[in-house]
Amino acid sequence: MVLSDISLMTHSTPTLNKATGTRATVSNNQDIVQDPVNTGGDDNSTVSALSRQLSEAASRAEARDASLSRKELSDLAWSIKEKIGGDYIATKARYDAEVPQTDDPELLARAKQATEYINGVVTDGRGKNPFSGMPRDQLNLIIYDDSGAFTVNERRSAQHEVAQQEQAWRQVVIAKGTMEYSNTGKMTDFYKNVLEHYRGLPAIEQSQYPADYEARLLLDIAMDLSTEVPDIDSESFWNELFKGDTSLAGKPTASTEEKVAVNTDIKEP
Repeated sequence: MVLSDISLMTHSTPTLNKATGTRATVSNNQDIVQDPVNTGGDDNSTVSALSRQLSEAASRAEARDASLSRKELSDLAWSIKEKIGGDYIATKARYDAEVPQTDDPELLARAKQATEYINGVVTDGRGKNPFSGMPRDQLNLIIYDDSGAFTVNERRSAQHEVAQQEQAWRQVVIAKGTMEYSNTGKMTDFYKNVLEHYRGLPAIEQSQYPADYEARLLLDIAMDLSTEVPDIDSESFWNELFKGDTSLAGKPTASTEEKVAVNTDIKEP
């Protein structure tokens, strides 16, 4: 795993959603960060452009989450990820040429920056992600917004930032979990950290985990067992814990259909 530098994520006002039956985060205007694109314009206009987009996207996301079941939300999430990921290569030229339907120079500049960044990922590595350092809940508003408010390359850029933040978080929690197991022979605090992380995810991300994922973690925390862990240094072992069978005691492995892809990173364009 590669540890990437990221800014600390913030939390925003929780709202109840039908998909999980729990509270998930939706950004409010006070939490919306400044548009990272800087074209030399007035800072206030820059903030308002992105704030307006995120506020509108948050309203759409809230309505979506309230109207869909967890399964429906999961199906939608995977179809969107396939569109901007798996199906991307076949339509790359069209997406590279995509520009926002606006004459706002801030929005045009950000879309251009996103395209340059996505293309730079597999070429010279140049270009800055326009959404670097944004909170994860706001990034998800961009990724899963199918309204056309954001270009596909903007959504891919946001998805790439989420993948880097997830990877960085895993790197830290794995190190802590390994140390805990080495010192105590247990993984209870590790499970607690994973549960806290999961509960902080937006509903559309939670829906991509097995439906009983939280229940498994709560059971493992409650059992607080000392268990022999097979191949604790294996990356596949940790990946299985994050999105597969959480039990170190060897519960039956989840079915292929139930397992969720571990690697959240976007495919190279």
